[in-house]
Amino acid sequence: METIAVYYESNIKTYGIDQRTGLSMLSLLLPLSAFGRENHSLFRAASDAGDLLLAFARPATGGGLRLHLLFEGRPSWHLLEEFSEASHDSSPSGLRVDAEVELVYLQGPHFGDRYGIADAAFRALGKESIPVLAAACTGASIYLVVPQQTAEKAKRALSGAFIVPGA
Repeated sequence: METIAVYYESNIKTYGIDQRTGLSMLSLLLPLSAFGRENHSLFRAASDAGDLLLAFARPATGGGLRLHLLFEGRPSWHLLEEFSEASHDSSPSGLRVDAEVELVYLQGPHFGDRYGIADAAFRALGKESIPVLAAACTGASIYLVVPQQTAEKAKRALSGAFIVPGA
């Protein structure tokens, strides 16, 4: 017989909920071959661009990865060309830029110790009909990319679902 302990708090505590506005999200489809030792141009271009706030990936339909990069402001056309070349994609459908997005992010002391954290966040945003364009979760943090002009509303909705210090 195995014993399992689970931490659960009825009101989920956070260290705070923050937001960033005036961002752009660049997404591109990468074949697995783009991650070989010989191909570092994509990652070099991202680091040279500056103002990179967040990078995350997910499996893509048909293989490879869909890489998402969140930048302060708008990426330059030069950067977009480098990404398109680095992704080995000759068609523009592999590269997508969502300009004017916003980021809402929160961290908590027990996010990694219990289940249901992301569910609570998505339910709070769903009740207010706030769309989530992309999300990344780590052991202690949740990052939510939302459309322009919705970060403040999202922050308020999340503040109703989580305990925020000083609120």
